[in-house]
Amino acid sequence: MKPVEMIQGENWPGDFELTGAAAHNWHVRKRTLQGGFSQGLEVIQVCNGPWDVTILTGKGMSLWRGSWNGNFLGWKSPVKGPVNPHWVELERRGGLGWLDGFDEWFCRCGLVSNGPPGVGANGQRYTLHGRIANLPSRYVKVETPENTPGMIRVTGIIEETSLFSPKLRLTTVYEFPLGQDSFRVQDQVENLGDSPAEFQLLYHCNLGKPLLGPNSIWSAPLTELAPQTPNAAKGIDRFPQYGPSQPGYKEQVFLCKPKADINRWSMASLYNPDNKLGFVIRFDTSTLPYFTCWKNLGAAEEGFVTGLEPATNFPNFIDFERANGRVQVLPPKSAWVGNLSLGAFQGETEYSKTLAEIQKIQPEMPLVHKNPTMPFSPVT
Repeated sequence: MKPVEMIQGENWPGDFELTGAAAHNWHVRKRTLQGGFSQGLEVIQVCNGPWDVTILTGKGMSLWRGSWNGNFLGWKSPVKGPVNPHWVELERRGGLGWLDGFDEWFCRCGLVSNGPPGVGANGQRYTLHGRIANLPSRYVKVETPENTPGMIRVTGIIEETSLFSPKLRLTTVYEFPLGQDSFRVQDQVENLGDSPAEFQLLYHCNLGKPLLGPNSIWSAPLTELAPQTPNAAKGIDRFPQYGPSQPGYKEQVFLCKPKADINRWSMASLYNPDNKLGFVIRFDTSTLPYFTCWKNLGAAEEGFVTGLEPATNFPNFIDFERANGRVQVLPPKSAWVGNLSLGAFQGETEYSKTLAEIQKIQPEMPLVHKNPTMPFSPVT
């Protein structure tokens, strides 16, 4: 069986389903959603046994939501999505329109910028978190175990280009080994132009119930950590802990320098001791040298969620990040490659193994700044 290739303007197929023999328990389904804000959005659902994941091929190659052994992974956003990008006006509310379509479990912020909105010193207007999460794939390839023994692979290509602007191409590859409790993500960002191009990328990995609860805790090997704002500084003494849903909660963001193993990989974990459910994200710090933890413990209707976010930079305004050397510059016809993996686990024994892995990377305590600190974030 040949891989399924979908090419913009040539042979983009309708919906389809690919399945393996019952013993292998895998399937891939391409669907076009109907009704409401989802109308016309194309998605691909992948099941490798433990994992059942929905890829938004029509929206940034994000992962809308997933489940692992029947446990929901994602969050319940006030936004009832997935939202077709046609309904997302990035300039709305002073450049905060990105939030009108935000309900993904795993999405990308970038590619030109990934911080808050504003007008840069160069006169350019930037909207919240950039454009890439609301752009459709122009090419998708689906490979099943008949093509790639032992795994399902989905590749998508999105181009963020414009006349008189950077010309960037994102190639995303998801690899789902059959029966495994983790899967891999590889992104390549290319500068298609003949001039150097600025580039930023942050992975917004968002987790709510059942992983997030009042007694949940996040852990990661770190060298330094600082609150991004004075409001986040109020929670610095309990930064690894969460708490109950709190109506009116103001988000807290913690900016981190991760510590890596000898292969330059780091990790972060979220664990809920009440149901003994855990999640871990691993990432290559050679190209993703920064990490952010986002806490938003609002009421259920406001979004009870936390974000574990590897990145090329901290999510400050691009002028500040540029001044502190955290904006990548891609030479003409060059590329950046980032690698991550997402995994889940159940039980105290598996959690102990995860903690041991973290402690092996970082046996000492990190330096924790009590207040916003340069060069992590602006100090006013």
